[in-house]
Amino acid sequence: SLTEKTCRPLVVGILGAALCLPGLGATYTGGDCSAANLIHRWSFNGDFADSVGNLDATGVGTSFADNAVHTTGGGKSVSYVSLDPAVLPKDRPFTIEIFATPKKIYSWSRIFSFGKGEANSDHLDNFFMSWTRTTNQNQDEVRFRYKDGTNAIFADDSLQPFTVGTKWHIVLAYTPNVNGDGKGRFYWSKTDLHGGSHRESSATTVMAVDFSTWGMDGFYLGRSYWSQDLDADADYDEVRIWDVAFTPEQTLWSA
Repeated sequence: SLTEKTCRPLVVGILGAALCLPGLGATYTGGDCSAANLIHRWSFNGDFADSVGNLDATGVGTSFADNAVHTTGGGKSVSYVSLDPAVLPKDRPFTIEIFATPKKIYSWSRIFSFGKGEANSDHLDNFFMSWTRTTNQNQDEVRFRYKDGTNAIFADDSLQPFTVGTKWHIVLAYTPNVNGDGKGRFYWSKTDLHGGSHRESSATTVMAVDFSTWGMDGFYLGRSYWSQDLDADADYDEVRIWDVAFTPEQTLWSA
């Protein structure tokens, strides 16, 4: 089971500051852990409750089993989990952690996506991570579409493969206005929770993306904004949101 707001002193020694992380098995008492707060947590143990931030999720066409919520996959916007877009502190740093297992490959199925806009419209601000690009397990995509859809950044195959049946720890970390010019710094990664591979982006990726300008109307697990893309067939064990941007070292300790 996970232990709330415990700290590992080794993290403090490496990073020079206390970091609160769940499940690390030791309580650090040598400093203030408040610099890194867990602000939302959905464990999907038979319900959609947010045990920390009280912004409960909702499910469409989902089921619960083995302490996870299952999205069926194969349809179009008929099986997914919806989070309140207000869960993201978009004007300050945040980290999204997802613990999930893909069960079957479907074309362009999403791990998660958030943003605004109508389905199939280019006039939107949208971010997503996909389990695959088309149906190729050796391809994935991280995509930013911003400035009302007039600009887009594609990061292809940075995390592949997401092996079916493997439980993954997936992270997106964001620091806004990192150089005072409105651009954000991003870091994303995946870790095989059964002791296998770890892949990550550069920890210094800076893009002309400012989430504070986004009027977000949706945050989905397993669903795309584009109606031609298929829902994910996946088990989501847990989702956490922190009001701090994890470093690569913090990400590995949290997995």
